[in-house]
Amino acid sequence: MAELLKGKPVVDSMALDLGARIEALGRAGVVPALAIVRVGQRPDDLSYERTARKRAESLGIAIRSYELDEFAPQAAIEAAIREVNCDEGVYGCLLFRPLPSFVDESHVCELLDPKKDIDGITLASLASVFTDGHA
Repeated sequence: MAELLKGKPVVDSMALDLGARIEALGRAGVVPALAIVRVGQRPDDLSYERTARKRAESLGIAIRSYELDEFAPQAAIEAAIREVNCDEGVYGCLLFRPLPSFVDESHVCELLDPKKDIDGITLASLASVFTDGHA
């Protein structure tokens, strides 16, 4: 017989774990930040961003937004990713995709530091799924 899997218990467990880790960082004077890199104003991206912001803020995570115009050149998107990579206060990054068709999406994704890759969009992040997190 099939078993119905529910996401809420997983989300709740992850929130507890994250809450404890964020609290420990706070005791050390650190407020972790989530970077959100979005190109354009797609309604589905905006909806997901609102949910991500709400959850992050409820956990005490700061938000750093990089909102680029839908016609932003690839160089501008790459600059945002490089800034995220260099910001020691950013512990994770959401890069909304798909990127505009004139952008080399795989190249932009590979620029993101795998340690900050929340969605598993880099090859190194994907490899860590298959190597028990040691890629």
